[in-house]
Amino acid sequence: MKKFFAYLGFLLIVVFSLLYISKYDYILKGITKIYFKGHTTAYLSDYQAFSNHTVSASLNPLVVIAGVL
Repeated sequence: MKKFFAYLGFLLIVVFSLLYISKYDYILKGITKIYFKGHTTAYLSDYQAFSNHTVSASLNPLVVIAGVL
């Protein structure tokens, strides 16, 4: 039983390490900033925990008429 938990702990460390160094590190950020607070779903106030950028309006907007581009 001790060996099982040792392997499980090692596997978790490897998985989290790979997530941390990969392009999927946002998963760890979401877990640490949201799930560790006790939330299991998204809330309106979650944006405060992450970096935010303002998107400005385009100078040349694309006009779509009746689903035709």
